[in-house]
Amino acid sequence: MKACILIKSAPGRQSAVSEAVEQLPGVRVAFPIQGRTDVVASVSVTSFQDLVRLIEETKGQDGVVATETLVEMEAMQ
Repeated sequence: MKACILIKSAPGRQSAVSEAVEQLPGVRVAFPIQGRTDVVASVSVTSFQDLVRLIEETKGQDGVVATETLVEMEAMQ
């Protein structure tokens, strides 16, 4: 199952959040972006439960204000 987690970070924490999230198991890459959110993480997990766990771990990182998760359509079938 593949997904992108869009992350809103606290002011001045964009790079630190990106670096911390990229170290989480299941995260393929995370990088700062410009726009409505501050960081995007591309993730790949084996189950929906693993995705939920990863989202919760992401939300628990210092400097993370909010997340939005976009799940690959094929995973929904």
